[in-house]
Amino acid sequence: MQSKNFALLSFIAVLIVIISGCTTPGTGAGNIGGELSLSIQPTQIYEGETSEVVITAKNSGSKTMLGNSILWFYGPDFQHTWRAYDDLAPATSGGVIIDTEDFLPGEIFEVYGSIEYIGDVPEGLNRPQEHTFYARLCYPYYTSTDSIIKFVTRNEAKLINDKASQSTINSKGPIQAELVRKSNTITVRGTGNAVVVGGQLSGTININYGSQGLSHARLSLPFKIKNVGNGFSTANGECALGPDVNVKDQNTVQIRLLINGQDHTDSCNKQIVKIRDNGEGSVYCSLEDVDLSDPSNEIHINLEMYYDYYVTQKQTVKVLDSTYY
Repeated sequence: MQSKNFALLSFIAVLIVIISGCTTPGTGAGNIGGELSLSIQPTQIYEGETSEVVITAKNSGSKTMLGNSILWFYGPDFQHTWRAYDDLAPATSGGVIIDTEDFLPGEIFEVYGSIEYIGDVPEGLNRPQEHTFYARLCYPYYTSTDSIIKFVTRNEAKLINDKASQSTINSKGPIQAELVRKSNTITVRGTGNAVVVGGQLSGTININYGSQGLSHARLSLPFKIKNVGNGFSTANGECALGPDVNVKDQNTVQIRLLINGQDHTDSCNKQIVKIRDNGEGSVYCSLEDVDLSDPSNEIHINLEMYYDYYVTQKQTVKVLDSTYY
């Protein structure tokens, strides 16, 4: 009886799973790619007067844009009510194109001009007319998240003294991802029934792996994708189409999954992820036939997210009737 028990125990592997990285990303302004500001002065004028406009775009991310960015200026009627001058005029029609080489990380692109009210404020109004102007920037961008999952047998853990931990490396950008830890599972297929180990990845896991051993493991990889910027994304290359984006294309991201440098995007349940109203979306991927037969095994998981990102600023100008005030 003792010899049988000893033989059974010889098929039990004890693994310590470690997810490690360098730093955990921040949130808010630190994770933006493109910034936008709009200044209109003065914000109260009479008929026939002008206001000066400055639109400032800055690449505050750590990456070069994937293509040209576009800047628009819109709102009121620029044919019959208002007129735009200087560099601002193209922004009211097809938009101002910002070449990639002019929008490298840290660089600022500015558009200067003026707007003149050429309409006619109805006489007798007891308050000024209000006109709202919008500046919108669209830039093509991508961000990525990198995780390392490390599997170590108990014997190896005693030798190298590893300690379980988890963090994720995110590049700067308004769209970020997180490998969800609590719902990870490991399935190891053997000659008998498969064994599913639930719960958190970190800690000690006992697996009866059968005669095929740990060379045929299955790893589930659920990701949470978040919009941490102050705009919205689209996965369909909408920048060239103009500032108005179809509702069904808003808040979408295209993903690409790399495992140890190899493309495994087909292992995910979707390639276009929809971000919900709460600012989060999800995608589920799984890695088949993971070889965990060595004393120590590392898997590098990189999720890339591609999108066009839109940010908008607005400002109101009041126009007074020159005969009334």
